Amino acid sequence: MYRTAYGDYIGAKYALAASEFQAMATAYPDDNLSGNAYFYIGEIDLRTQKPTAAVKMYNHLIEHFPDNVKVPAAHLHKAEAMITMKQNDGAARELQALIQRFPNSPEASTARNRLVSLSARR
Repeated sequence: MYRTAYGDYIGAKYALAASEFQAMATAYPDDNLSGNAYFYIGEIDLRTQKPTAAVKMYNHLIEHFPDNVKVPAAHLHKAEAMITMKQNDGAARELQALIQRFPNSPEASTARNRLVSLSARR
C-alpha cells in the first residue's frame, strides 16, 4: 500500500497519492509507515497551496509518531507552511523546537539559516 502511494506521490498524482496514504494510515494507524503517510499528505497539501491542512498533517506526525525519521523534516516544513500563512512568530518557535530537539540534523542547519532570514524581516 505504502509503496503504491509513494509511487503516485513521486509521479505527482497528488490526489490519488493523498487518498492512498490516508487509506493506509486508517488501515494501519499504529504502523510507523503511517507516520510517513501523514508526512507525505502534508507535503501534498503544501505543494497544492493548502498550508493550513499541511500544518495539521505535520502536527499529527510530530505528536503521534515522535520517533519517526520524518519528524525533523515535518518540523521544518511546518515552519515553512506557517511562513506562507504569515505566522512568522509561530514559525520561529517551530524552527527553534527543531534545533533544540534535533541539533545535529541537516534540517536543524536549514532551520538556523531560516531563523536568520526571519529575523532580518522584522
